[in-house]
Amino acid sequence: MSPPDESSIPADVLEVFAAEAEDHLLTVSRTLPVLERQPDSKEHLQEVRRAVHTLKGAAASVGLAPLAALAHRAEDLLDLMYDGDRPVAADEIALLYSAHSVLEDLAAGRATEAALGELYPRLAAAVAAARAAAPDRPAAVDDDAHVPDPEPAPPVVPPVAAAPAEAGRDVGQNLRVPIGRIDDVVKLVGELVISRSGFEQQLGRFARLVQELRLGAERLHRATARLESQYEARTLTGGHLSPSSFPVNRLAVFGGHGFDDLEFDRYTDFHLVARELTEASTDVGTIAGELAGLSGDFDGYVVRQSRLTGEVQDKLTRVRMVPLVHLANRLHRTVRHTAAAVGKRAELVLEGGDTHLDKTVLEEMSEPLLHLLRNAVDHGLEDAEARIAAGKSASGTVRVTAFAEGTQVVIRVGDDGRGIEPEAVRASAVAKGYFSEDDAARLTREELFAQLFRPGFSTAGRITEVSGRGVGLDAVRTMVMRLKGTVGVASEPGRGTTFTVRLPLTLAVLRALVVKAAGQSFAVPLGSVTQILRPDAADAATVGEDAVLRVAGETLPRVALAAKLGLRGAPGPRPPVVVVSAGDHRYAVEVDEIVGGREVVVKTLGSHVGRAPGIAGATLTGDGTVVLILDPADLFADPRAAAEPTTPDALPQRAEDAAFTVLVVDDSPSVRRVVSGQLAEDGIAVVTARDGLDALEALHRLGRLPDAVLTDIEMPRMDGYELLSTLRADPAYRGLRVVVLTSRAGEKHRRKAADLGANAYLVKPYQPAELVRSLRGAAVATV
Repeated sequence: MSPPDESSIPADVLEVFAAEAEDHLLTVSRTLPVLERQPDSKEHLQEVRRAVHTLKGAAASVGLAPLAALAHRAEDLLDLMYDGDRPVAADEIALLYSAHSVLEDLAAGRATEAALGELYPRLAAAVAAARAAAPDRPAAVDDDAHVPDPEPAPPVVPPVAAAPAEAGRDVGQNLRVPIGRIDDVVKLVGELVISRSGFEQQLGRFARLVQELRLGAERLHRATARLESQYEARTLTGGHLSPSSFPVNRLAVFGGHGFDDLEFDRYTDFHLVARELTEASTDVGTIAGELAGLSGDFDGYVVRQSRLTGEVQDKLTRVRMVPLVHLANRLHRTVRHTAAAVGKRAELVLEGGDTHLDKTVLEEMSEPLLHLLRNAVDHGLEDAEARIAAGKSASGTVRVTAFAEGTQVVIRVGDDGRGIEPEAVRASAVAKGYFSEDDAARLTREELFAQLFRPGFSTAGRITEVSGRGVGLDAVRTMVMRLKGTVGVASEPGRGTTFTVRLPLTLAVLRALVVKAAGQSFAVPLGSVTQILRPDAADAATVGEDAVLRVAGETLPRVALAAKLGLRGAPGPRPPVVVVSAGDHRYAVEVDEIVGGREVVVKTLGSHVGRAPGIAGATLTGDGTVVLILDPADLFADPRAAAEPTTPDALPQRAEDAAFTVLVVDDSPSVRRVVSGQLAEDGIAVVTARDGLDALEALHRLGRLPDAVLTDIEMPRMDGYELLSTLRADPAYRGLRVVVLTSRAGEKHRRKAADLGANAYLVKPYQPAELVRSLRGAAVATV
């Protein structure tokens, strides 16, 4: 077997595979000692077997044939051991330990030919001995030889003589942590932010009480001083206060020790009360001063805690951040293959590849970006002859630019092609019945281009495998809105088209401005706030039926937040105004009160509420109050440009002009990545799921039936057979095309899939063309 050219495997694919292989090999290394102590444990033997099986399939999909061949032979031995009726022998355990070590070296790229050449015959001999010990075992056990049997010549590992034995792929000094654990820590930081907010609120209340106490102490001090200066002295000198008003001290009754009034002061109970008041006033003043100092110390502690919380939050956010350049290979490949498919010349220019996004945001945005690139090449760029005739270079340029802007990341996808003809969009909108000819004639260019995001809307004169079905931009808009972002389009006929996507840096915690309207609190993301002011009445005006506000020489639409949200109540005279950006537009929003800026933890509204127009989510304040987070882009979206909502009731019906969509279900991230990339190159939209349960949730989120489902068999939580059975039992999914892609080639596995209603059955490794044909139904693979 000739060694594979590992350099031809994309770096990002190798990185994903290395992470996955580490997990599977860790499972093997953790389970083998237990199996050694419990040699008759079928459960632990099955755990090792499943880990090696998944590792084999992932290696074969990536293209690491030596690793896949060795894992396949080890799996043959594990299958025989599992189906046998005897405990695992000690020499077999030792052989599995050796196989684990070599597999680990192969996955790290540091294995030697000698080690592999010595191990492979031992595994082959063990398999032969196990088969001989079980003569009644059906021969179909080894039918799933999805990797060519290398028994005549052991697999060859690329020579490593020039490098030290320890050398392998340079993976850096990294600590791999599951993203779920990072999410858990981020959630805890979010709760810490909420707790800190509550502490700040209580500290503010404490500070107000201390201030009131100080004011009370000052009033008490003035009263006692006045009492002392005006009344006590008058009493001592026989002033106007009646002696009968206060009891006289006992000493005064008995003559004051023989002294007269000038020689000895006589005190009544009035003097004692006045002195007690003076002492109480002094004590209260002292306590108020100490509390004020304590309040200042608390304030310093809160500031330090805020700084530390902010640093922890920022560093955790950076842990989740990955640069856009991680998608560079897929972006370049998509442009290259799309150009080849439509017979054009195009190159991709990536600017700002070091711009970081949240890993979840980047993964969710990968398919929408590929949609935009395919549209740019197919619809935007002209062919070489047309470009030369227009005075342009024969090769078109698609430019992806990314940069950070406040709390958002801006991604622009532009081309230097023919641009969008406004009249073509206008004619298509009228033809589809969205507007009458008169209404369409009054639409501005921005309103016209917004129609491109409607479901099924397209100006393409032809439908190809690449594009032209009118769903790409709708899918882009839906995904961007799910990520709490915005998308807009600008175009100049003959010069090109640019799509601008704005996304939040992170979906966990954001800075927001809390305002009040109609007695309720709302949070506005600070990334959307451009100005806060209290304008003069002279700045407000009315243009036709629209209220406007002049701000720094610019006339902005003026909107009362309460009225926009359908709440009762109106702002008072000269209300505060928050100027917000919604896409490429700005609005002057009148509110009742501006509470202040704070960090808020974004919470979803939950499945029982679903999506509320204009609401991005909710957050909790320190006292437990729920505050809704506004989405300005959705709140001020033009209803004429809004796409019709898709409900679950419409799920069983698939639009005829929908893009060919495949749901890929596999527990191996390497397989998902490789298969998704191959399907995307053929113009197929891909939705991925980790197992059967995740696939059912993805079907519900998708809002319409995909064209096909591609599923593995062995998966956690719900395997492929259970998923297939569930789909066939539901009338909504009964007609859905399901293709099984697995490394199990045994007749028993094929028959089980056929009985459950699989339309096709493919074995890894596979030919991409055969996979695409099976999914499209052009050539059905036998089950």
